[in-house]
Amino acid sequence: MAAVGFSTGVLHAEWVLSDGRPHLIECAGRLPGDHIPDLVDLAYGGEGLLAGLLALLSGDGPPPAPPAAQGAAIRFLPTPTAPGAVVRSVSGVTDAEALDGVQRVAVALREGTGIGPVTNSWQRAGHVLATGTTPQEAARTAERAAAAVRFGLAAPAGEPR
Repeated sequence: MAAVGFSTGVLHAEWVLSDGRPHLIECAGRLPGDHIPDLVDLAYGGEGLLAGLLALLSGDGPPPAPPAAQGAAIRFLPTPTAPGAVVRSVSGVTDAEALDGVQRVAVALREGTGIGPVTNSWQRAGHVLATGTTPQEAARTAERAAAAVRFGLAAPAGEPR
């Protein structure tokens, strides 16, 4: 941060641990992606991350950070690994949404969507956001909810079913 003169804002950094050594992959003065601001807001209450950043950038200074109120977790829906197949049905969304602690179930794959490789965040099948009294409880709930969502597939046109 000192090397580039970064002093005010949100710093997003991604690291990979390889052979016990950390390696910096990305470092940027920006909000993180993949719903991390949503997770922070769920854990700390309200819409604090973006509001805090805007207050900081407007010169009002950072608001006091409250203690975490609960755990929050995200799990991405498993993308079917059947390149060329087509989604024929999506089920289990209502069951996932009904689990205590589930805050959001977002499904990106719709009926008729072709299955291809996932090479970036925008190509994921969807995600689940969940909360719990601890981070571990939130993670378990998110995992159960993500596992409840199922995709029925059809073979590509011209291939045996």
